[in-house]
Amino acid sequence: MVRGRAHHRHARSAPAPALDRAGVPPLPRLPRQRARRSGPDRAPQRSPLVRRGLLRGRRRGGVGLSLPGLPRRRLAPPGAASPAYLAAFDDLPREHGFEPLEVEGALPDALSGTFYATGPALSGLFGERYPHWFDGDGAVSAVRFAGGRAEGAVRLVQSAGLRDERRHGGLRYAGFARAFDWPLHLRPVFSRAKNTANTAMLAHAGRLFALWEGGRPTEIDPDTLETLGTRDLGGAVRLAYAAHPHAVPSLDTVFGFGVRVATGRGPKPLLDLFATDAAGRTRRLGVVPLPFLPMVHDFIATERHLVFFVSPLRVRLGRLLFGFGGYAENLVWEPARGTEILVVPLDDPERVVRWRTEAFYQWHFVNAWERGADIVVDLVRYDDFRVGEWLQRLWQGRPLPEAPGRLTRAILTPASTRCQLEERAALPVELPRIAPAARTRPHRVVWSTAHADVGAMRRGPQDRVARLDAETGAATHRSLGGGVYPGEALFVPRPGASREDDGWLLLFATDVRERRGSCFVLDARSLETVARCRFRDHLPPRLHGAFRPR
Repeated sequence: MVRGRAHHRHARSAPAPALDRAGVPPLPRLPRQRARRSGPDRAPQRSPLVRRGLLRGRRRGGVGLSLPGLPRRRLAPPGAASPAYLAAFDDLPREHGFEPLEVEGALPDALSGTFYATGPALSGLFGERYPHWFDGDGAVSAVRFAGGRAEGAVRLVQSAGLRDERRHGGLRYAGFARAFDWPLHLRPVFSRAKNTANTAMLAHAGRLFALWEGGRPTEIDPDTLETLGTRDLGGAVRLAYAAHPHAVPSLDTVFGFGVRVATGRGPKPLLDLFATDAAGRTRRLGVVPLPFLPMVHDFIATERHLVFFVSPLRVRLGRLLFGFGGYAENLVWEPARGTEILVVPLDDPERVVRWRTEAFYQWHFVNAWERGADIVVDLVRYDDFRVGEWLQRLWQGRPLPEAPGRLTRAILTPASTRCQLEERAALPVELPRIAPAARTRPHRVVWSTAHADVGAMRRGPQDRVARLDAETGAATHRSLGGGVYPGEALFVPRPGASREDDGWLLLFATDVRERRGSCFVLDARSLETVARCRFRDHLPPRLHGAFRPR
């Protein structure tokens, strides 16, 4: 076992201490940038069809539809050239149905099914660049594997907000960092944000959904990638279904959550809990009150509990309600609050055990399981929220700070409200995944994106694929080539596999040199490339995905 930093906490639930404003400051509000062609910025990549104007029609099948291109201003320090990696965030130039991909290598005959992923695909609209990558309108990409062949498709999610903006010829909605325009702030606050469906995919009970943090799931046709509309899952979802549901195989259930603010006698932040059975029927499992409005991105499930780590990243709700800045601008890191741990029993969701430990932040959990009186939770842990600054500067092309996230194990003892944290590996990683068969039980292997070391964070996005041993801390990682930036690596087991790592990793990658997107198939044990499937055009970075077996 790796002997990492261990921190013991015996604190019980208590009133929150006085707030300490020290720590990471609120994210600065960015001015809206009008695109221009002068200066050191690279010329925009625009197709001839794009130059003819905004195309509103749609075509099915292999013939693509070019999307409205935008001149893009690369935000860089005065006098400095734009970093080469910024080309990864260029707009999706063409959407299309399934068409044959150029395959380098040999695809396994046993690999059969469709790999889906979503991510921001437009850097702005109507000549205005979005202030943050997370504001980008989502597009769902897919690769269909069958008989040693691969076909690929990609389509922009036609959200209600995007359609409304195109009708009016201008941006009308808030986003992660974009503030809404006056006098549109007079609309109810939760109708001001555009559901971009740009974060994660859920394939369950024969249906496919693209997910976004602050709204309802968007259903996608799994065969054509057409947008079918947002869904309230049978009336269970009032406002939001967050982007990271988790399946518990032994219960044949997918659990999810959403954060909302109830109105009435003052705003009350709440955590809605959801359970979806094998037939796709969703019910509200319970509601957990929150002491403030936090940014909660993920959680984890065991066979008996749901576990949340509520970091002290507070949304200044009053300012947001009255239209003073966007969501990101109103995020404040308040370390004196500590991180609150919520343990929700599945058999009695109202009997929540909650206590505080030291302040830290996490985007993503890895896995969790029951071990006697303890709950073991693996996650990617950050010391604070400097990763928020790193993401914002990444989008701007500005000098980057070091803000590593590391594989960490939390051992929780709810009966005595203890939390012990152990760092398991030093490699800076993100977007962790495990074998689906290992969910809710002890696992050994974690796959992720990574930087080669902490210093590499100053040079750009994660550019490596990693395999971590959660017990020994051993890490192997590899580059997919210069200028190639991988997305989340999803594990697909080989038919009849008995080993945890017997199968393939599927991932989308953005190649800024070739200006073409790819889907890689890697050997999950060695990380060697089995095959590379190339799209004809550029594909912006993908975030989270799902696999639908044939």
